[in-house]
Amino acid sequence: MPEDTANLQPNVKDWWKKLEPLNTQLRLQSPAYLLPGTHVSIDEMMVRFARRSQHTVRMPKKPISVGYKVLAICSSSG
Repeated sequence: MPEDTANLQPNVKDWWKKLEPLNTQLRLQSPAYLLPGTHVSIDEMMVRFARRSQHTVRMPKKPISVGYKVLAICSSSG
């Protein structure tokens, strides 16, 4: 197999590399849009997802039992 085509094979471990440009842009721009106050908390949320994915989380006793677990920053300033 030539070296150029070796990089075309999907790698399950590196699924997030496609999102890296977006991640970098969000990280650099977020301080301009969010200046948290003194009262800040982190909240866990579940986003409903019913199809197949390796990244879904199952929590049977929660209102949304299958989905993506998302962490959100919450501030009293809006």
